[in-house]
Amino acid sequence: MSFDNRFSLYKLEVFCCVVEASGVGRAAERLFVTQPVVSAHLRSLQEHLGVRLFEREGRGVRLTKAGSAAYDWAREMLSRTHQISRELEDLEAGLKESLIVVAGPSLAGYVLPPIVCRLRVQHPDIRIALRVAEPAQALTAVRSGDADVAVVMCLSPADLDGLDVESIGREELALVAQPDHPRAGSMISPGEMGDLDLITSCSDQPTEDLLAGALAAVGYPMPVATTDLGHPEAIKLAVREGCGAALLMRSAVDRDLAVGDLCEITLSHTPTVPVYATRRAGRERSWLHVDFVEEALARRTHSAPGAGPIEQVDEGTAPLPSAA
Repeated sequence: MSFDNRFSLYKLEVFCCVVEASGVGRAAERLFVTQPVVSAHLRSLQEHLGVRLFEREGRGVRLTKAGSAAYDWAREMLSRTHQISRELEDLEAGLKESLIVVAGPSLAGYVLPPIVCRLRVQHPDIRIALRVAEPAQALTAVRSGDADVAVVMCLSPADLDGLDVESIGREELALVAQPDHPRAGSMISPGEMGDLDLITSCSDQPTEDLLAGALAAVGYPMPVATTDLGHPEAIKLAVREGCGAALLMRSAVDRDLAVGDLCEITLSHTPTVPVYATRRAGRERSWLHVDFVEEALARRTHSAPGAGPIEQVDEGTAPLPSAA
């Protein structure tokens, strides 16, 4: 077997995308190229490496042992390339440090902006960016080196396999409706949850599992969603228009509840979801990364007006929500 190292990093990106997208077709869609182009890059990479990367399994393909080893190497190579590229850009710009944080719409829209702003005020010679992505894409960005930190909500750190994970507390969920909703301002029992028309952003199974797990942990079933919208602001608008009730992060609805645009339907116990800061496994934390996590943990004591606190808990004593 001969190893020919005369190939572009783009071929490694295509290879990793095929693995992470679980197929050539999905990878082609993500890369905005045709399937034959992706297949050609894979064949070329196999020829350069001198090994078979994939083997048939039913109607699909899976990595060979050599392919699995090549994937780990390619992912590390791409991550280090992205990292050194950013470090060189920072040096050229005279910046002391930079940090790219990626999170879902709710965390990025309501929880993290005050933290990012405080860090920027405290350290004028840094660059810090907050990007919005769905949780799966956020984790992919961290694994690839495109981001330093992904802040995500999930049922258990076991769901974040292959990443270094830090707990930064739990976020409360609130069941809200328009003020003249029949159940507004009252407590609802588990048996009555099925009577609600629920508006969600559960376009993907992990999000639905997250909400269902949080409700199950306090003894409530997940209502059937009648409307599916993609962003918390769109969901709140639909609630105000009388389309139904919604289960949202409390920090997303604090201001709406305070001014009376929305009203809470209370549960016997408050559902919460764990929040984690994740980074690529084995990557050393920078001082700015450390400061970011410390600010997130301290947020419950000096949160911005209208932004609900992340409740810090001892993960060793507080049970994680689990699906029923």
